[in-house]
Amino acid sequence: MDLIALTGFLLLVAEGAEDVASLDWQLWERYRGAVAHPASVLKAEHLQRAQENIARYALAREEMQRLEASAQDIAQWDEAFIVRMIPDTTPGSTLFTLCPHCEKFPVHGSWRWRPERPEEIQCNGCGLVFPNEEYPEDLLLRSRFDPKQVFAYHGGKSWNFYGFHLRSSFSGYIRAAKVNYMASSAYRAALAYAVTQKPDYARA
Repeated sequence: MDLIALTGFLLLVAEGAEDVASLDWQLWERYRGAVAHPASVLKAEHLQRAQENIARYALAREEMQRLEASAQDIAQWDEAFIVRMIPDTTPGSTLFTLCPHCEKFPVHGSWRWRPERPEEIQCNGCGLVFPNEEYPEDLLLRSRFDPKQVFAYHGGKSWNFYGFHLRSSFSGYIRAAKVNYMASSAYRAALAYAVTQKPDYARA
């Protein structure tokens, strides 16, 4: 069941369970054989056009070479790296993370994160690297849903933003940056496979 159908079903249930007797799969059974794959955003004609452009244009070939180089790197990742880059704790956000040292680039700050040094971020304003002992994340918020999840914030300074006190979570930013990187990497590997049909990229 896709997200839209599930949402609709849940809304119906919220209005009254008696309105939904059961899930009717008849339409799905009737039309599932008519679905043309790939059934994602990129259709078969898009992939064919990409292959034609690669054969025709140097710029397209250069872009494909970059994409394949990225996919080849991704295919070499081991399980330990993947586990490290996708933490159990829910990612934070790359927004509302102002640097408490220089306070440049309000309200979100401006940060550099690199996959080569995935556990740190560097402020583009002052160059300070976080986590930083001078600005500890000493304000902890423990999830009631999953007590193992603890969200840490710098408690020493906050900024009044339309009546709300914003506090920076450097660890939350780092988790978000890592997960964003992994999601975009999965897309690049999938796109490389879709265009080339090389199984190594699919396994990545």
